[in-house]
Amino acid sequence: MLDQKIKLQVKIIIKKIAENQLVSIDERIFIEKIAKKNYEISKELKRAQHVRRKIGKENNELTTFISELSLNGLLQEDHYNPKIGTLGEWFTNAPSWLKRS
Repeated sequence: MLDQKIKLQVKIIIKKIAENQLVSIDERIFIEKIAKKNYEISKELKRAQHVRRKIGKENNELTTFISELSLNGLLQEDHYNPKIGTLGEWFTNAPSWLKRS
């Protein structure tokens, strides 16, 4: 469980990401560490990244709906590429909550 101070920091960083504002490397590391441990934060972070990507782009309703769901695997970098590495290496960076399941 996150305390109120950390929750507030997380909300601020996620809002900055969604609005395409400058995020420091320390903030990025902080949010990534928390997202690896907490599925809800991970989901909100992915949603913010989708919002940032669609700024200035014209989207149809279906694309907007799918991006707001923030499902894993929608981004090209989330797809497995056998030319880059093995399947085992690809799963080594999985968040801890996923490894437990």
